[in-house]
Amino acid sequence: MRVLIAAAVFLVACEKEPPAELSAAPEPVEVTQDVGVTPDVSAPAAKEEPFLGSSKPLDGTPFDHIEGTLKLTYTGPTGEVELLRGAGEDQSVSGKAMLQTGKEVFVNRSTVFVLKPRRLTAKKDVEVIAQRFDRVASKTGKEDLHEIKAGETVNLLKATGGGSCWMSVLNDDFIAGCPIPDDFSGEDWDGSPTPSEYVWWIRTSIKGAQGWIRVDDKNFSWEVKPPKKRR
Repeated sequence: MRVLIAAAVFLVACEKEPPAELSAAPEPVEVTQDVGVTPDVSAPAAKEEPFLGSSKPLDGTPFDHIEGTLKLTYTGPTGEVELLRGAGEDQSVSGKAMLQTGKEVFVNRSTVFVLKPRRLTAKKDVEVIAQRFDRVASKTGKEDLHEIKAGETVNLLKATGGGSCWMSVLNDDFIAGCPIPDDFSGEDWDGSPTPSEYVWWIRTSIKGAQGWIRVDDKNFSWEVKPPKKRR
């Protein structure tokens, strides 16, 4: 009888004891790190505000803020030039014409590709009357009151004449009164609405040939003649 009781106690003890493989402590896992790699704990880079005008042309000239008549003169070597069907290096040739050094070039139409606008920061809250349309200042557009918050970034594209400028804030572009240094600040900005970087194209007619040519500092000079004063 004593033998049977001892065997029963032994069996109960075996059932309560966990298996050896479960009771064993887990082996430590070694964590390795690539030599020379420093974890990136820096703050994420500030998101650059989008600018939509870099790939689209704006009608007019770079000097639409100056009242008067534009005079464009060809200063390059006399020779034949290609006239393109549209504004842009990717356009096909529509014809050729002879340009002579020192001759004034007739401007039938002018357009400016803004490559780099002037980035300005609002010093204070500014309310402007904004007009929105298809980037052609001669078209009638809907006007509304637009508030630019202090510290907000404004892309100044170019002047459109009459004291107005193309501007953009984030994805919203419009025409309004040109920014002034009292309300906005910018690096190396003196209040001029001329783009920081741009490409200028004109459509001209030369002895029956018509097309577009690019205006550059090397082959052209330009001036804006002030309007004649009435007596």
